[in-house]
Amino acid sequence: MLSEEVISLDPSVTLMVQGPAELEVLKGVVEILGIKLCQHECFRVKRNRVVPVESLENALVSVSAFDSGRFWLSESGCGVKIWSKEVKKIFEKISLGTRPFQIMVVGETDSGKSTLSTYLANYAISRGLRACILDGDLGQGDLAPPGCIGLKFVEKNFFDLRELS
Repeated sequence: MLSEEVISLDPSVTLMVQGPAELEVLKGVVEILGIKLCQHECFRVKRNRVVPVESLENALVSVSAFDSGRFWLSESGCGVKIWSKEVKKIFEKISLGTRPFQIMVVGETDSGKSTLSTYLANYAISRGLRACILDGDLGQGDLAPPGCIGLKFVEKNFFDLRELS
């Protein structure tokens, strides 16, 4: 089953896309986990992965969902917008302090730890900082097999911890 739609995005809403799906920016600029996508750029969402798509200004996107994929607009607190002010404050304080510094993210299963970690790393990289992710989630293991601890120095933006090796 294929579901396709052209969606107008403004800063008051977040487009949530669950894969398998594909998104193309038709007009304007959108942001996914701190990474900007411009007109004519595409993004694929892997099966069962959910990503927030946000705009700083009005944008137009085309979304295609395949099989079990779906998409929906949310006006409630979701996406990285819910963290952006606090993350900015953290990095302002850090820039005044000494380096290196560490940020620890802890929480319940499926509470957004990996999503927040991805956003934090992309935010740091976009400000010229070097990021390192230590994955201590022994049950899931995004950076290493389950039961292992994974570590990765990150030098360029990424969308999913599983992209890193």
